[in-house]
Amino acid sequence: MEIGAGYGTFSKRIFPYLDEFNEIKYDFTDISKFFLDKAKLDFSNYNFINYDLYDINKPVGISGVKGKSYDIILAVSMLHDASDLEYSLTELHSILNPGGLLFLIEETKFHPFFNLGMGLQSGFDDFKDYRRKLSTNPLLSTDDWCNILEKAGFSKTLDITPAKTLSSEIGFNLLISQKAGIGNINSNKLREYCNDNLPHYMVPSVYGRLKKIPLTPNGKISYEELPKIKIHQYEFVAPRSEIEEKLCKIWQESLGLDRVGITDDFFELGGDSLLATRVVNLMQNTISHEVTIADIFKLRTINKILPIINKDSKNNNTIDWYI
Repeated sequence: MEIGAGYGTFSKRIFPYLDEFNEIKYDFTDISKFFLDKAKLDFSNYNFINYDLYDINKPVGISGVKGKSYDIILAVSMLHDASDLEYSLTELHSILNPGGLLFLIEETKFHPFFNLGMGLQSGFDDFKDYRRKLSTNPLLSTDDWCNILEKAGFSKTLDITPAKTLSSEIGFNLLISQKAGIGNINSNKLREYCNDNLPHYMVPSVYGRLKKIPLTPNGKISYEELPKIKIHQYEFVAPRSEIEEKLCKIWQESLGLDRVGITDDFFELGGDSLLATRVVNLMQNTISHEVTIADIFKLRTINKILPIINKDSKNNNTIDWYI
């Protein structure tokens, strides 16, 4: 989510990079429908963008992002305009997922020429918090940002502005603030990472989450205190056609199992990237249709892979089975 996105000056720089990802959603928000309508025209080629109204001075519950939550929130040179900064930050904190990040680009040093730009905008004279009483400029230093972000509930804040650069000299800083907690774990990506970096016999078949690892008085892992793993038992669904029987047999023999159903997850059965390569080759040789390793990783069960094979079959008109 980007707040106060305006004319999309920042957005247009990152959209080409985001467009390379398949599973991303980006909420482009601003206080005015004027900016949203313009952005819809400017960024019509990108299909991962939603457009919503959001006012940092009003409750999230009455905004266009009501009921949503985010992993990342971007704010480029606009949060200093909030009437009550701690309130606005607290509202943003409430819609971040656990472990979520708030990226801020903010002016942290005041220069006289700011009066001709920022100072003439609505906001410099409309504060309702402690900045209203300041006799100096209302911009926050890096330390001030860290303090107020902590008050708003953020667990830690880092200033990652490169040293000895124009940005650091003029006080145009990039801050990253994190909400406490652990974000959602994508078990598929975790499994892929383990498959690529560990021997196959070390890749776990089940994943869980611990608040902390129990230790013995000697500082070693206390295996007796680890929670017992509950493995979900799924109803076995037997193959219903000749092609399903062939595919189940291939998986069964490759995985060394007594039986495999059409809804059984390849990786939960103990599969890995090496076995997936073998299975793909056997499937292609057996049914003479293109199945890729990517299909195995993405679809994971025979009943979900079958529609790809059926579609290929209809296009080539080589076999006449169907489901």
